Amino acid sequence: MVRLFSRLTVRLLIILAIFAGGVYAGMQVVWQLNQQFSLLSRIEDKVSMYLNSYLRSGEQTDQVILTNRLRLDARTVFLPSQTADYAGGIDAVNQGQVVLLDRLGSFFLVSPDTVSEIAIEAPENGLDALRAQLAAGELGNATVEFKWFRFNDILVARNGETDMLLVSYTEWHPERRCFTSTLSGYQIAHDVVWQDLSVTQDDWRVVARTEPCLDPLPDGEAIFGLEAGGRLAQQPGESSSVFWTTGQYERGDSFSGTNFDTAALGMRDGSHYGRVLNVSLEDGSIVELARGLRNPQGLDVEPNGNIWVTDHGAAGGDELNLITEPGRNFGFPAVSYGRHYNGQPIGNLGRHGGHGTYDLPAFAFVPSVAPSAALVMSGFHPVWDGDIIVGAFSQRIFRVHVVDGRGIFAEPIDLGVRTRDMAMTSDGQIAIWTDDLRMIFVRPSEAPSARDRLDSELMALASDTETMAALMSRVNTCATCHSLEEEDHRAAPSLHGVCGRAVGSTDFGSYSESLATMRGTWETESLSQYINAPSVFAPGTSMGYGVQDEDVSRMIATALCQLREADAP
Repeated sequence: MVRLFSRLTVRLLIILAIFAGGVYAGMQVVWQLNQQFSLLSRIEDKVSMYLNSYLRSGEQTDQVILTNRLRLDARTVFLPSQTADYAGGIDAVNQGQVVLLDRLGSFFLVSPDTVSEIAIEAPENGLDALRAQLAAGELGNATVEFKWFRFNDILVARNGETDMLLVSYTEWHPERRCFTSTLSGYQIAHDVVWQDLSVTQDDWRVVARTEPCLDPLPDGEAIFGLEAGGRLAQQPGESSSVFWTTGQYERGDSFSGTNFDTAALGMRDGSHYGRVLNVSLEDGSIVELARGLRNPQGLDVEPNGNIWVTDHGAAGGDELNLITEPGRNFGFPAVSYGRHYNGQPIGNLGRHGGHGTYDLPAFAFVPSVAPSAALVMSGFHPVWDGDIIVGAFSQRIFRVHVVDGRGIFAEPIDLGVRTRDMAMTSDGQIAIWTDDLRMIFVRPSEAPSARDRLDSELMALASDTETMAALMSRVNTCATCHSLEEEDHRAAPSLHGVCGRAVGSTDFGSYSESLATMRGTWETESLSQYINAPSVFAPGTSMGYGVQDEDVSRMIATALCQLREADAP
């Protein structure tokens, strides 16, 4: 995504900062590496977030994203600096908008053009009482990372003749000194005007709480809210219940000597953790659909009721799971394709790396991608419909192509930002909420591709079908290595904007010495000469033999320069 400063500039600033703060960096680096995210990358995200939020709040930028078989248009909206990062969720509402709940419980209405805060107070989560009890020493040596004690997701669920605004979060119960995952709701009209809402903390109704209420761990991190799960979804056409995921709060396999098949929090009977649950909106009753999940942060449902859930593993073992009927058990922490961050295997009973008799994932990611969201593709584009988009913290999203309930491949699509949640808007766009406070709206591109535009220019120049065939043949050969898309210099310098560009000036890393040291800019004449006879124009180039036809070479060069003129403001 477009950044205020280039990634290279930010990295250089970060390196200087790291030298200045070497002691702190040394203390943090091992933990960060074990989390599969480098210290440099995490600091870069923070620097980018603050620069964008303070200097670009409310701004929109547009970009083209290239994928294997689909060209996408993306609009990025920068959220204001008061938005809390690294958690929360979004849901689609009317008129192509999304409603956003951030980590601290603030609500925003976001469209591709506007951002506005909504006058909704989040439900009471016990945070103030928890702070007071910690400060009073009532919880012994326990510590709490408060940025992980957070609101996890939002859903506008159909509920009979009205809708219910639902939020999931970690809740502290001061009287019992324990915590739960909690689901609360507030009744709204189908056609609610979000900017007119005014909701207080006391207006919410608790719909459901997990059992048992978990005691904080007595030493170290007491409430590992980073692994709360908490994602919400509803089957299309349903109006009486919702699906809710719960994580294991880093308690899945924390106890040595445990038979995880029966005793682990995410596996044993009587526990609501490490689950996918079906919750009644009428009476809050809970039906378990699946267990054996570590940190299920992605959830979506097909119209036929098939449930797709991502599970954020440890070092490897991230999963995309399919639930077609109640009673699924995906086996964590008894089995996993991953390992602990310290290198030790996950599970017990000699089944490391396999799944035994437990349900297999529809697709597994090894190494880790850190999945954070899941979105069923339906009505987006025929090329993608039926697939599952998996959001991830690894700077990418993944298109998992699904056949008969199994993932055949996962196409990585680079975004350059950490994806927190996704939703399909009412006008058919994918909304992506990122950890550095952006909302990205993605849709199939309606503009002609760069290749289509070049072909149109060539057709106008060709005098007959024979000439056009010669042009197409040569351009197809060129396109084997040279992209026509902006900044795509992977195999060779992009031809996008080549006319008027300084020779040897792109980020392509394998220029010949002759091109790297040549002065001047590419214009119609120089392009024509190089296309026709590369080794004559630039001795030592790896370009090959060239077109060897001056007329065809000149027409290709002319067409490339006409594209530049068409793109000029």
